[in-house]
Order: sequence, then C-alpha cells, then structure tokens
Amino acid sequence: MASRSGNYKSNKRQKEIKRKKKQEEKISRRQHDANTPAEDSGSTDQPKIEPDPSN
Repeated sequence: MASRSGNYKSNKRQKEIKRKKKQEEKISRRQHDANTPAEDSGSTDQPKIEPDPSN
C-alpha cells in the first residue's frame, strides 16, 4: 500500500511537470510568433486556434 501512495504522488508530480511544460511551450510559441514577420504569423495563426478549446 505504501508504494501505491508513492506512485500517486509521483503521478501527481508528473502531471504538474507536464502542465508546466505545456505552459512554457505556449509562451515560447507566442514569443516565436511575435518574432516572426507578419506574413509568417498569418499562416501559423490558423492552426494555433485549434488547441485553445482543449483548455
């Protein structure tokens, strides 16, 4: 039973790490889009709208 609780803790930790990574990825993507020229950002904006509803 003790090992099971340990697994639960690590699982929770993994989820937190995953969430942090996702947020960092989002931020870096936004910065990257801001750094790219207007022509490029126009083409990348459409696919970027799709992941939003998953929140």
